[in-house]
Amino acid sequence: MGTTRKRHLTAMAAVLAVLVVPACSRAVDGRSIASTATTSSSSTTTTTRTTVAPTTTTALSIDEIVANAVRDTQTYWEVLGDVDTEFRVEEVSGALPCNNKIHRNAVMLYCDGVPGDNALRWNRALTQTFYNQAGEEGVRIVVSHEVAHAAQDADGRDYPSRAAKEASADCGAGAFTAYTGADKSAVDATLASLPEWSTDRQPHFDYGWGNLVDPAACLDYNG
Repeated sequence: MGTTRKRHLTAMAAVLAVLVVPACSRAVDGRSIASTATTSSSSTTTTTRTTVAPTTTTALSIDEIVANAVRDTQTYWEVLGDVDTEFRVEEVSGALPCNNKIHRNAVMLYCDGVPGDNALRWNRALTQTFYNQAGEEGVRIVVSHEVAHAAQDADGRDYPSRAAKEASADCGAGAFTAYTGADKSAVDATLASLPEWSTDRQPHFDYGWGNLVDPAACLDYNG
């Protein structure tokens, strides 16, 4: 799914016009990029994808932070990666379900449980706790990792192992984060603070960082 340099330049302008981000029968459950032991008592709500609009930088609720990150990452994949990542976004009370499994400590996961009925699920209380620890940048990295799994699914990709699939998603998170113009040293500090981040994942994220205008390269990447 490679694109030409000319198309990249055109696509870059298109994404810049809409992205304003401050300087699983397959469960993609594992190694969700963040987890915590806190429990939740939030009510269950379901939101659907809306028309892309610029992300504001005023004080936002955790719902707005997640919604903006999902929208911006989907736009990035559609414009620069030529991948349409359609899925529901569900706030779930308590542990996150996927394919008859319960993921008790997951902050967020992308679940392709039934063909055509895909969902990105997140726990409000755990996400809020995670935000308090890692900030908005941390939440965006978590979201971009899970949306990269949605891109893998939408593009019909298959990987030789779970580790390879996770490496590709870490790559996608790195590509999107770089494209937002984030400071690399600050991002690396944020990554180091994430509960499930490890040094062996850093090269995958960095590979994506170097391919910020070609997220499709991350679909081909398996570590």
